[in-house]
Amino acid sequence: MIILKILLKKLGILLSPLFIVSFLIIAIDPYFNFHNPITGISYTMDNERYQNPGILKRHSYNALITGTSMDENIRVSEVDKLFGVNSVKAPFAGAYFPELAVAIRRAFSTGHNLKMIIMSIGYYQYNEDKDYWGNEGFDYPEYMYDDNVFNDGPYLFNVGALKHVFMDLHNTIKGIPSTSIEDYCVWGYNEYGKEAILRYYERPEKGAEVQFSKKDREVIGENITENIISLAKAHKDTTFYLYFPPYSVIYWDREIRKGGYRHIFDKEKFIIEELLRVENIKVFYFPIETQITTNLDNYLDPVHYGEWINSYIVEAMSKGDNLLTRDNYMEYLNKAKEYYKNYDYDKLFR
Repeated sequence: MIILKILLKKLGILLSPLFIVSFLIIAIDPYFNFHNPITGISYTMDNERYQNPGILKRHSYNALITGTSMDENIRVSEVDKLFGVNSVKAPFAGAYFPELAVAIRRAFSTGHNLKMIIMSIGYYQYNEDKDYWGNEGFDYPEYMYDDNVFNDGPYLFNVGALKHVFMDLHNTIKGIPSTSIEDYCVWGYNEYGKEAILRYYERPEKGAEVQFSKKDREVIGENITENIISLAKAHKDTTFYLYFPPYSVIYWDREIRKGGYRHIFDKEKFIIEELLRVENIKVFYFPIETQITTNLDNYLDPVHYGEWINSYIVEAMSKGDNLLTRDNYMEYLNKAKEYYKNYDYDKLFR
């Protein structure tokens, strides 16, 4: 009996810190898993994959901005003003379509009637299998994307969540305000321009031209059908605003030298044709905006641009600029194809 009491006492000593950690995480709930943000607590929002599921569930909204790092700089205030909605932003840096589809489904499954969804279509996303997540380097807490509280144990003992608890309490004491949805994920403090871009770029050797194959068509078709088209068809009252971003001419230099230039346009043509079959999908094409893509002061690397370009894109979509239709999409593609084919890339490296 004495030994049992000693063991129980020691067990209690060992478990007490764990109970304290769990209590703090549940009470503050820095990832909004169990309850809404507490009024008066300054929450730091800087962990997309852990905080987005709570944002998607807890916030009140009728429009969703999601996507990748290409969408992180979109301002919800601009979307709200231009489209007359109440939006929330939940992007996932480096995400592929299956991960974004999970986020969109969560928005609907948590009772939100969405008028619109804004999302970019990235060059790397549509090349992969419909089930490919590609989350190398990203910690993805799958258990936080369901409503089963019995599998949330990892959250209760999560070191990152505990750090956020102390950060939130520290900021509250210091009077530092919570991160707003307006500023969430915005990274507009980087260095832009040709010098910055070339740190990330080395011209590849010229390669053989890549052909658009039957296999490409099958993979891409299954990917966008499963992760985009099926969602749009299931939610016909929601308009999907999908856009091809304006990557810089440095990006096009790389693709032309690698032989992937025509391959990209063939893929885009197929994707656009498939998406335009769905009535509540709108497709916008911004590679045509050569005044943006040739001004390297807009970019920090070959593809990522400053938030002023995100503002331009949102406003353009609100006005219907660069909106593709079955009648005009080939005109847009051909114009972009000819421009980037004939551009003098060598002058950028002299």
